[in-house]
Amino acid sequence: MTTLDAVPLLSEQPLALQKQTQPISGIDFTPLPSVPIARPVIAPSADAPVLEINSTQRDMTSGSGKGRNFPIVTQLDEVPVTTRRSVKSTEGLDAMLPNPGLPRANIAVDAEHSDDPKGRQEKMSVLQRHCKFFAPENSDYIYPSNTFSGFRALGFPFIVSALAMFVVNAALAVATEDNWSKLWTLRINIKNIDRCKHGSDSGTYDTEGRYVPQKFEEMLAKYSTHPNKAGLYLKDIHAMVRGNMLLWDFFGWSAATLEWVALWYIAKDSEGLLTKEAMRSMFDGTLFEAIKKRRDAERNGGVAHTLTSTDQSARNVSDEVSTVPTDQLKRAEAEQGKKAQ
Repeated sequence: MTTLDAVPLLSEQPLALQKQTQPISGIDFTPLPSVPIARPVIAPSADAPVLEINSTQRDMTSGSGKGRNFPIVTQLDEVPVTTRRSVKSTEGLDAMLPNPGLPRANIAVDAEHSDDPKGRQEKMSVLQRHCKFFAPENSDYIYPSNTFSGFRALGFPFIVSALAMFVVNAALAVATEDNWSKLWTLRINIKNIDRCKHGSDSGTYDTEGRYVPQKFEEMLAKYSTHPNKAGLYLKDIHAMVRGNMLLWDFFGWSAATLEWVALWYIAKDSEGLLTKEAMRSMFDGTLFEAIKKRRDAERNGGVAHTLTSTDQSARNVSDEVSTVPTDQLKRAEAEQGKKAQ
C-alpha cells in the first residue's frame, strides 16, 4: 500500500483535522482560487448560411408558444381504426365547454350543459350520485333488498331484479366494505364506490369517481351512428363495448355489456335511441329519479305519457314527456262523439 492509499479523503476527515493537514510528499491540498475561463468569441463569417426559423418552429423550440400552427392529426388512413372511430366531431369542444378534459367532482356536464348549479351543491362525487338512487334515504349502504327494489322501480322484470340483487351486491360489496364482520350482509358502501371502477369502460368516470366530459363526448363521437351524434342505438352500444375491451378483462367486458344494455332497455326512446341527454343524466343518477317519478305517476295518477320523436336537426336530442290526465282524454273523446252524432 502506498502512502497516498493510506490517507483518507479530506471529505471524510473532521473539519479541524482538515485545517491541520500538512502537505504529503510535496503535494499541497490547499484549493486553488477559481479563475474565470476566457471563452473565445467567434464572429460569424460573411459566407456562413443564415438559419431561418419560422413561427411554427419557434413555438416548438421555445416551449413558450401555443403551437397553433401545428395541425392536430386525429386520424390516419394508414391506421384504419382511427378513421372508423373518428373524434373529429369533438373539435372546438373547449369553446362550448371550458376545460373539457378536466374531471368534474360532483357534476355531469356536456357541450349542451356546461354547468349544473344544482349539482354543484352536492357533497358527493358523480359516481356516488349515480349509486345514491339505490340506497335508502340518509343511508350510505345499499343492501341486496335495496338493489332489488331499485331495479323494480326502474321497470325491470322480477327475475332480472332478483338476479341483479345477487350479482351486483356480490361483485361490489367485498371491495367497498370496511367492516369485514358485516361482509355477510353483502351491503355496498357508497363512500368507497370508487374502488369498484372496472376496466373496459368508456373512461367517463375516472378512478376517483369524477366525471370527465371529454371522454363522454368522445364516446358519442366514436360510436354514434346518429346523424347528429345525438345518442346510441343498440348496435352502437355493441360496437362501443367491443371497442373498449381491454385484454383478458373478462369482468370488465361483462360488466360493461350488462350496464349499457340495461340502460338502453329502460331509457331508449320510441326510435330505439339511447339519447345523449339520457346518457348524461345516467352518470349522475338523475335519470333514475326521473324514470321512477314517471312510473309512479303512471301507476298512481293515471297519467298517459307520450314520447316525442327525436329532433334530427338538433345536436343534443333528449326525450320529452308530455303528460295528459286520462280523465281529460276521456272527456275530450266523449265531446267529440257527441259532435259526431
